[in-house]
Amino acid sequence: MPPEIRLWEEGADARFSVVDHGAGIPEAERDRIFDRFYRASSAQSITDTGMGLGLYIWRRIVEEHGGRIWVEPTAGGGSTFNVALPRAHRQIELVWRPPTPSGAV
Repeated sequence: MPPEIRLWEEGADARFSVVDHGAGIPEAERDRIFDRFYRASSAQSITDTGMGLGLYIWRRIVEEHGGRIWVEPTAGGGSTFNVALPRAHRQIELVWRPPTPSGAV
């Protein structure tokens, strides 16, 4: 089953979660998975799962933006990674403009 991504607003926060239906993270390790170079015991091998930096980097980015990140067990197996970020106090308009061809003015 592929991971699920959920987005919503809750109070003053913008939130999203990634629901993974894989092996899950043992309860005793959940507080440590955001530490630099930490790999859960349920991880397979370094070539399959990385070096333990991804969640550490995610935590740093989220906290630098005033948010928080945490993990919870997923019903039926796996883990749900949650992020809460404070919403901007002003509306931000995002406008996409197609690139102009080289040399065009």
